[in-house]
Amino acid sequence: MSLHLSVVEIERLVWKQGAPGAQEAALAHVSSCLDCALHLALFLDLGPRPKELEEQPLRLPDRRAMAQWGGAELSQTAWALGQAMAEMVRGTGSALAAAHWGELAASLLGEQRRFAEACRLLGDVERLYREAGDLHLAGRALVKLGLYTQDSFGPENALPILCDAVALLDGERDPPLLAKAHLGILLAMVDCGQYRPAAELLLASGLRQALADDPLGLAELRWAEGRVWRGLGNLPRAARALGEARQGLADGGRAYEAAVAGLDLAAVALRRGKRTQGAALLAEALATFERLDVACEGRATVALLAEAAHRGTASPLAVERISRFLVRLDRHPGSCPAPPPS
Repeated sequence: MSLHLSVVEIERLVWKQGAPGAQEAALAHVSSCLDCALHLALFLDLGPRPKELEEQPLRLPDRRAMAQWGGAELSQTAWALGQAMAEMVRGTGSALAAAHWGELAASLLGEQRRFAEACRLLGDVERLYREAGDLHLAGRALVKLGLYTQDSFGPENALPILCDAVALLDGERDPPLLAKAHLGILLAMVDCGQYRPAAELLLASGLRQALADDPLGLAELRWAEGRVWRGLGNLPRAARALGEARQGLADGGRAYEAAVAGLDLAAVALRRGKRTQGAALLAEALATFERLDVACEGRATVALLAEAAHRGTASPLAVERISRFLVRLDRHPGSCPAPPPS
């Protein structure tokens, strides 16, 4: 059972008058929360715990009770999530605690690529943070909602959510989160083809300085910059940025993303008439995808591109389309058809 049933819906189920068996039904939904937490020992970058939670240490539930819910050995994260949800069911959890653990659950869903479910839950999380009076945390929930919306519903829907998030964030309270939000806006603009506004954001946001101590974040920024300069027709500058992004991603252990950035670099090389370089980059990307055992439709499409590049007939536009397809394939395996490699 999925976790799109929100905290508010659980509470309504428990406290609805005259509903026989409401407690048992709610606990059944609590057990469904564990379904998405069983195989994840750590949650994703939630930042500091709210002060209220620090003052009230979380009590872990009895292992035997949890085993009855989950039917397997549970990670510490699953125990904590189950305990927090159980406290909400009993009516002892605050709105702030409910929002925090709902945000955790949404992050677990996002790690499982269940973006639509995470988005539904984050809508309630954002509202609960607002009700608790913490607009910064509401903005944090919107950042995640915007990023997951881009993954599931497209950049044109994500862009206004991310802009709303930035308006709520306290940059001094969490500078890396503000940088992450600005990077998300930049990526959404690039995916929407808004290259001029994206270039203006690059200059105004201070992202390079904000990410100076984050090599992977800086590599992702350089990847976005390369696509901006390509869109604006500055191919030499695009090639430099994409080359640095590809190397930075590889150095950071992100082989898949480095190979996709290599496809973007290959497209720039082909646009500049450097067919030999473009063919070599495509061949290297294909070798990486084969080593990583990427889904067959991804490997096959890149193989056809590499063959076309070897013959001198590869189209830069086709390479760019395949690059975007491979990004979507990583987020939604098996759910998107491959574009034609020509």
